[in-house]
Amino acid sequence: MSLYDAGLIESFMGKKGFRIERMKKIEGAPVEPVLYGFREGHSLWKFFPFEDHFFFYDFNDAGVNNSGNLLACHNAAREWVDKRLRYPKWMRYKVPNIVTVVFSAGGFSEDMKKAVSEHAPYGVGGEKHSMHLIDTSAKKYYSAGIESTRASAVSSGAAASVTIAPANVNPNNRAYHLIKDMLKDIFQFNK
Repeated sequence: MSLYDAGLIESFMGKKGFRIERMKKIEGAPVEPVLYGFREGHSLWKFFPFEDHFFFYDFNDAGVNNSGNLLACHNAAREWVDKRLRYPKWMRYKVPNIVTVVFSAGGFSEDMKKAVSEHAPYGVGGEKHSMHLIDTSAKKYYSAGIESTRASAVSSGAAASVTIAPANVNPNNRAYHLIKDMLKDIFQFNK
């Protein structure tokens, strides 16, 4: 990611309500993020407060472009966010969404693509997180995609179900749509 691209990303994220810091130091991360973005908000009117934490990395150097560094950077970001919150995960009403975004002009290995292709299990709660890979040369975006929720009900012997994928309520979907918009606006990726 060039400094020019970082400036464009910084401007785009600022317009989306993020406070941006350059070169955030994250203890335990083998690669320093080029940009860190933070915003707070509510989804579903005032019912669900959230925090979005975006960490942008440049993996253009072949020496750092591997799944070990991807996972180490992501886990270090998760630990960093966790340390700044005063409640343990099981007590949190405001759930942080931790997003790792990695850029490279040289592509990514299959194990890196596999690492980002599945949604993280929600478990106890108190945190949502996802990883995203962006190949700027091939104009390819790798992620777990949209996360859908299935709701079912049985009434008087009749079963009904619906699958929904809320764009702004679900933190993973919020991150996915934001990154897709950024790629379209800044890097001219096709939708």
